[in-house]
Amino acid sequence: MIAFVVPGEPIAQPRQRHTKTGRNYIPADHPIHAWKKAIAFWCPAKYLFEGSVELRVDFHMKRPKSMKPGQVKPCTKKPDLDNLYKAVADALNGIAYIDDSQIIKVVASKEYSPTSQPSAFISVREIH
Repeated sequence: MIAFVVPGEPIAQPRQRHTKTGRNYIPADHPIHAWKKAIAFWCPAKYLFEGSVELRVDFHMKRPKSMKPGQVKPCTKKPDLDNLYKAVADALNGIAYIDDSQIIKVVASKEYSPTSQPSAFISVREIH
């Protein structure tokens, strides 16, 4: 099993744009690219699990100013949880597992950060 924390505001996977020739892309200046690089950077090692894996992600979103430090509260605002999770799953391709098709179980949550720092706690474990 690997587990690590990625500091910073979690970014959701955006919809791809399409060119007139049918090519799909995400603009190079989109912040998702930096977020995925941060996930890869903070992953402690290149494990490349070969079997089925479970991915757990706990997103800690930026706390509103009206919330007191230490309070824990679910985040029901954008971005959507499934798009946040998809960015993490894609970022770990070739790092924690060969391909995200190996993920057979997902546990994900989204809440406001109890501290002033947003982050994501990520763990990947092989399921036998």
